[in-house]
Amino acid sequence: MGDAIIQLEAALRAQADDLLVRTGLKDLLSRSGTVHVSGSYALRLMTWRDLDIYLEAPRMTVSEFFALGSRITALLDPWKMFFTNNRGRLDGNYPPALYWGIRLGDIRKGAWKIDLWAMDSAACRIALENCDQVAARLTPESRLVILALKAQLWHHPAYRDTITSKTIYDAVLDGGVTDLDTFWAFVRSRDSAAPQKRRTRRCT
Repeated sequence: MGDAIIQLEAALRAQADDLLVRTGLKDLLSRSGTVHVSGSYALRLMTWRDLDIYLEAPRMTVSEFFALGSRITALLDPWKMFFTNNRGRLDGNYPPALYWGIRLGDIRKGAWKIDLWAMDSAACRIALENCDQVAARLTPESRLVILALKAQLWHHPAYRDTITSKTIYDAVLDGGVTDLDTFWAFVRSRDSAAPQKRRTRRCT
């Protein structure tokens, strides 16, 4: 199991590299700012086709972001894209940024999900530091546990809603979770202590 899941993770990152370079997406984005590929790609914790991209572009306007979205559409021919303006919002679970949610097909069937955030340098630094903090705590053993849990959970209906990759990271790194049964026990304990939805778009 351990070798197979490590090989899967490496294969997914290779596919991500191919997507970023072969299609010209990374080159396109770099014309608008500094590109940071973060989340599970940077953490080497990929179990499905999911990319988190932070575009450090302090002066980007909403109009410019829509123009960039138009160029991305021409480049990738996505199944769908959706926009969110989270600048100035008080929801701390999301970066203060402009967002394109890019879906190249049905993600439950293995298509790529790309989350693109355009933000200023301060917000970008915080988002990257969040991932760096997770990376600093990973061990070979905890990495395998996280990969195994993510591989079992990413198809779950609650995943990316009340359960996120951050939930898994917290469960393993803070809660000592080692398998699926203890993960669900962790979630039940968390929800009983604070029964509300938890969402995060950082470090997936």
